[in-house]
Amino acid sequence: MRARSFEAGPMVVLAATLALAAVSHGCRSAPAHGGTRGTSPDFIEPLDLVEIERDAVLRINADLVPGPLTMDVAIVIPSNLDPGFDLVSVPQMLDGIRSAKEIFGAVGVQIRLLWVKTGPVPDQHLSITSTDLLTGPGSKHAGMYTNFQRHPRPLSAGARAAFESLVPRDEANDRTLYLVVLQDVFYPFFASSGAGNDLVPTVTPTSGLSFPPYIHGREIPRRLRGVITISNLTAGANRFKTIAHEIGHKTLNVSHEYRTIDPEFEVVGEGGLMIYGAGVEIPSGADGRWHRERLERSPFLYREDESGKKLWNPDFEDGGHYFDPIYGDFVVGEE
Repeated sequence: MRARSFEAGPMVVLAATLALAAVSHGCRSAPAHGGTRGTSPDFIEPLDLVEIERDAVLRINADLVPGPLTMDVAIVIPSNLDPGFDLVSVPQMLDGIRSAKEIFGAVGVQIRLLWVKTGPVPDQHLSITSTDLLTGPGSKHAGMYTNFQRHPRPLSAGARAAFESLVPRDEANDRTLYLVVLQDVFYPFFASSGAGNDLVPTVTPTSGLSFPPYIHGREIPRRLRGVITISNLTAGANRFKTIAHEIGHKTLNVSHEYRTIDPEFEVVGEGGLMIYGAGVEIPSGADGRWHRERLERSPFLYREDESGKKLWNPDFEDGGHYFDPIYGDFVVGEE
């Protein structure tokens, strides 16, 4: 999850009244198919998108070889973004993929870009609120990962409808990462009011949002669990780190943390990939909070044999929360 730009100042927080208005969209309904709250948009047919940049995709994939751990990534960018929106372009997305390939390649993980697709998108999908605040703030006596394990967050109905439209149906939907360009993606959460332990509903605009398993668990439809939104690739000295950072949230399944820095909604520092700054390290071992070990166990990764068959990592055993059994001892305890 990326709540702001890497080199920006303090997080921009909108008024609580705006937050309540934003998160109320689509939350008045019974549970939908698969246990996800909100009106079920299963009837929505994906849009007929057009593939572009095929030569660039071939060049990006030219260094792939069988054997190493690999992830599949695809890009969706609307063709009808508002004229005033100039924060993401196709060339910037491709540069972000090239940067991510270098960052993950340094730890032996390949990225295969499947395709880039575009087409007109219903206007209401260009700006969404990611989730509802139905689950409450959790307990102040438990850590972030424990609270999300107990209370995983559902997509808002608006977010789910947008993703159902934008993600083409494929048998590997649940194993593929989809980088979806949207103009505005707002993330609602509970923040301190500054008065004791009081928490207030808050919403922030994002540069990128990863919809990670540790937040959503089984509350996100399986077909859509690989979605990552990108809304700004222009900010910060290392702006093309944004895509790798968001992919890191999904595949490492951790929040903003690094070595001795415990998970928080946002952290600025000189460290690794998973905090805001220029760093791109994916550390290993207990001192590195098991980042590399968690990456190597991601269900979004596979090895390709010499015949081209994809041998996928085992899937999550308990919905994908931070402490999912697939990680074994590669977790950091919360006090």
